[in-house]
Amino acid sequence: MRAGASERTEMVSQVLFGEFARSLGQEGNWIQVQTLHDDYTGWVVAKSLTAVDGPILDLSRTWGGAYLHPDGGSQVLPFGAWIGNNGEFSLHGKTWRSQEVNTVIQESPFHYAKKYLHAPYLWGGRTNWGIDCSGLVQMSFAFAGISLPRDASQQVQMGEEVAFSQKKENDLAFFASTPEGKVSHVGIVGAENTLIHASVRVRIDSFTEKGILVPETGSSSHYLLNIRRII
Repeated sequence: MRAGASERTEMVSQVLFGEFARSLGQEGNWIQVQTLHDDYTGWVVAKSLTAVDGPILDLSRTWGGAYLHPDGGSQVLPFGAWIGNNGEFSLHGKTWRSQEVNTVIQESPFHYAKKYLHAPYLWGGRTNWGIDCSGLVQMSFAFAGISLPRDASQQVQMGEEVAFSQKKENDLAFFASTPEGKVSHVGIVGAENTLIHASVRVRIDSFTEKGILVPETGSSSHYLLNIRRII
C-alpha cells in the first residue's frame, strides 16, 4: 500500500494474502483501498487485487509456508496470511492448498513477536520478510486475537497508561526520537526490563525509564514517552 497512486510514493503498509479491502476509487493502474481489519487507507496496484462480492468466511491467520498454486508450482506465503481452516483458500474456482498446515495456537503477543526475531526492518512492512515497529505490534497482537490500529500514533491511544514500575509482559512501550518529541516508535514489553521491537531488525533490547539501551555503548535511544496496557 502506497501513500499515492505511484511507485514513487512511500509504502505505508501491506495487504497480505487473504486479507480484504474495500475499493475507494481508481486512478490509472492504481486502486485506493481501505483494509477491513484496521480501516487503513492506501493505494495498491490494481493487478495485485482480485474482486470479490464480500469477505470469505472461515479463514484464519497462518505461519506461512509453501502452498500449491492452482496454476501449478508452489507459492510461499508470509506470516500473517489468511488461509482456510482446512489449509485451503479458494477464490473464483481456484484453490491454494497448504503443503503443511501451520496451526496457530493461542499464545501471548510477546510469544508471537519472538517468531519475527531478526526479520529485517522495512518501513510499512507487516511480514517476516520485512516489518516495521508498529507492524510488529499489530501482527503480534493479531495472532493473539486482538485487533490494533496500524500506526504507533494510533496504537498509543489504545488501552490505559501504566507506570514504568508497574509494567508487565505484553504492555506496549512508546518512544520518541527526542525527549520532547512525538511518538515515533513502539515495542512490546518482555520480562526483566526487556523490549522486543523492530529497529534495523526485530530484536530484544533492555530499556529503562529514559529509553532503549544501545548494547554497544550503553547509552539510551528512542526516549520513553509512556507505557500502555492493552491486555
